[in-house]
This record gives sequence, structure tokens and C-alpha cells, in this order.
Amino acid sequence: MPALLVALAVCLSVVFLHLDRTMPAVAWLWFSEAEARAARQILAVTAGSLITVISVAFSVTMIALQQAATQYSPRILRNFTRDRGNQIVLGTYIATFAYSILVLREVRDATDAVAGFVPALSVTMAMVFAMVSLGMLIYFIHHVAQSLQVPFVLQSIRDELQPELESLYPTELGESPSVELPPDEASRRLGLTLLQERPRLYELRSSSEGHLASVDERQIKELSGRGVRFVWIPVQVGSYVHRWQVIARYCCDDERERPDIDACMVASMIFSAQRSMRQDVLFGIEQMVEIAVKALSPGINDPATAKQSLTSIAAVLAQLIRREFPPAARTFEGGEKHCSPGRRSRTMPTPGFRNCDGLREATTASPCTFWMSLGS
Repeated sequence: MPALLVALAVCLSVVFLHLDRTMPAVAWLWFSEAEARAARQILAVTAGSLITVISVAFSVTMIALQQAATQYSPRILRNFTRDRGNQIVLGTYIATFAYSILVLREVRDATDAVAGFVPALSVTMAMVFAMVSLGMLIYFIHHVAQSLQVPFVLQSIRDELQPELESLYPTELGESPSVELPPDEASRRLGLTLLQERPRLYELRSSSEGHLASVDERQIKELSGRGVRFVWIPVQVGSYVHRWQVIARYCCDDERERPDIDACMVASMIFSAQRSMRQDVLFGIEQMVEIAVKALSPGINDPATAKQSLTSIAAVLAQLIRREFPPAARTFEGGEKHCSPGRRSRTMPTPGFRNCDGLREATTASPCTFWMSLGS
């Protein structure tokens, strides 16, 4: 966003300077009859003051990030850096500075050899942008103070988590006619399939390392047209994958298709240095759990923050238990089965409950939060 605003400021400077050269100055413009020295001073003061404002804004942002990492969790820093309001504010400051500098270089005093040039429209717009930047400063101070409040932090996590819940688990309990196998039966059938297909079972190992950020199941389903009859991905989205770790096992009738199949499966998986909430509901729950655990630590001892975190965690878990989890094995177009971790099923550890173990231990030191956790 800041880069786009700077590019827009450069384009506006070119357009307004062109209008100043081709059109006569309008009487209502503030600098229609001003001297070049006055215009130069206005632009220089605007650019210089914005440098100071930018440094203050960046300092406030760094303090807010440090406060959030210390008080809540380092994992929520990405929410602050991705905040659209902060990006627009900082981008407006930098764009106004760039605009003032570009217009300043075009202001000329009149000499015997060269005619003077005072871009009245451009200077007037620089003053307008300076007033907008002043309003952005007021908004920025209010926004930073609001973004450090616990309810706002928890709500931002839930706002990012809600679309993933609706995308990964769109069906509520009772709406789907299919009945999932019990965990033991599903595991038995999966093991039986692996034994039956063992002669034609191939492994795909990771050539890189990092967190498995997402899996594109549509690309995996397209492999059915290349003789692939079974795919099993043993790692879960959000898990850390080491180099040469097995990330998929599949059955293929034609061994000559293996290079293309491996390339397609690798392309369907995205690895990242850090986790995100894309296809990873547990990451959002873990952030809220970490906020509650840190609030109950002896160094902070803030039961109120822990209670608010418990409320948000309970709200997310209440949505999870009402939704239908897709089976671990899904069907190709040809009727064959495949297993993918893009969506956790009930044959796997239920999302959320296992990740609250640390919170259960932390609440034992605070009776009020302990009873609240039992009620949640």
C-alpha cells in the first residue's frame, strides 16, 4: 500500500505540473500570484515537517509492536504489520513528502535568461495533502491506541479466522447425508489400502523445509487422469516439514508418469517460514491461547485479559463443534480415494481442544479463570 501511494503521488505531481505549464493560473488558487520564494518555502517546510512526522509514526509503530509482542504474543505481530490503516497512514506521509520534493525542484526564480515558474496548482495541492496528513496523524494516534486493547486484538484474530472456518467447514452438523467412519475403522481401511497397494506405492519427499501453509486439493484431484488411484498426505497443514521428509504417498499404474506427478504434487503444496491462518484454524486458536497463558504468567498476572481470551476461544470452539468435518479420505472423479490434510477430519485430533492443554495448566494458578475455563 505505501508503494502504491508513492507511485500515485509521483503521477499526480507530473499531472499537476503539466496543468500548471499549459493552463493559466486561476484567481482562486492561493499561489496564483505568489513569488517563487514563498512557494519554495511552503514546499520545503511541508517536506521537512513530514520527515519528522514519519520518524515519529515509525517510532510509535515500533513501540506498539514491542508492546504487543511483550504483553500478548509475538505471533500477532503480523496482524499489526498487515493492518490496512497503518499502511495507509504511513503511505500518505511518504507520498506527500515525495510529492513536495518533486514539485519543489520545478520552482524557478525569474532571471534574464530563464522565465520564472511558480506551479500554483501543484503548490496548492501540496498544502491540501499536508492537511490530509495532519488528519491522518490524529487518526493514527487513535488507531494505535485502539489496536493495543485486548478486545481489538482478539477480534482481529477472529475476523481473520472466520472466513477460514466457513471455507474449510462449510456444512453444519446434520446437513450432510454422508456418515463418516469411526476413527478406528477409518485407520484400519487406510492401513489395508496401503498394504494392498504396496507394490505400486511411491513416496514423495520434500526438497525444502518450512511450515506447510496450504494444499490445493483441486490439483491433487486432477492426478486421477494420470493413473493415480490413491494419494495419502501424512502431514497436516501448519506442521513443520523437514528436508527429505515424506510429504505424500500415492499409487500410480504408470511409473513413467512419476516425474510429472511429483511436480504436480509439489506445486499443490505451499511451504512458508511462518504459519498463517490459511487452511490452518489451529493457528488462530493457538494465538488466543498464548495470549491467555501469557496474561496468567507471574510477570504479567492479568486475569481480565485471560478471561476475554477464554471467551473468544470458547466462541470459536462452539462454531467448530457445530460444523461437519469432512472425512479423511475423499473421492476422486473415478471413484478412488485420496487423503489430504487441507481440512482436518474427526479421525484426527479435534482442532482446538488439544491446543488448550497449556491453558488448562495456566488457569490452575488463578481460581477465577479456572472456573471460567471449566464453564467454557
